[in-house]
Amino acid sequence: MAEMKLDNVCYQYKKTNQQVLKGVSCEFEGGELCAIIGPSGSGKTTLLSIMAGLDVPTQGEVTVEGESLARMDLDLYRRKRIAMIFQSFQLFPLLTVLENVCYPMELNGTGKKAAVKRAAELLELMGITAEKHKRYPSHLSGGEQQRVAIARALSSGAKILLADEPTGNLDQANTEHILEILKQLAHEQGYCIVVVTHDLQVAELSDRVWKMRDGLLLEEK
Repeated sequence: MAEMKLDNVCYQYKKTNQQVLKGVSCEFEGGELCAIIGPSGSGKTTLLSIMAGLDVPTQGEVTVEGESLARMDLDLYRRKRIAMIFQSFQLFPLLTVLENVCYPMELNGTGKKAAVKRAAELLELMGITAEKHKRYPSHLSGGEQQRVAIARALSSGAKILLADEPTGNLDQANTEHILEILKQLAHEQGYCIVVVTHDLQVAELSDRVWKMRDGLLLEEK
């Protein structure tokens, strides 16, 4: 089962003495929806960037299924072992819905026919009907765009999903829908899902909640 561990992770800006993360140690496992909450500037986004392999800690270690990120090809790690979901969706505006979901699979060498089949299955799972597959993202609602973004994240085959404010641009009804999808993915399919958020509703519906303040991370729930 997918898991990620952080051991005494610290991060300091290169050009200053400001320490953003101060010895963060925690563990995230498959089958759980976890939330990291905290005020702006507390270090949440930096922590997520390190977990995604976009930044390297100045001290400490991040391991995924027992393997240290420091010894991995980080490009392959981001393509195959973790997937990101963003507040602003980050869909390709000039690709159709179906093409957006196919993209990670084709990048990883999946043939076009197989990619299209799998993309259609994932979009159906997300409640995106076939008549919308040929639309461009701008022709969808915010909630639909976020569901397409989740389908694209799943298409890579990664079992660890990192989400940065995934409900930040959504109304309450769509927020609840997206959270229900994420919980089902964790509970029924064993995904390890970590959500960074300001939204207390997300925290209330998560299995575990961590609070970050001044570079320190403490488990709340």
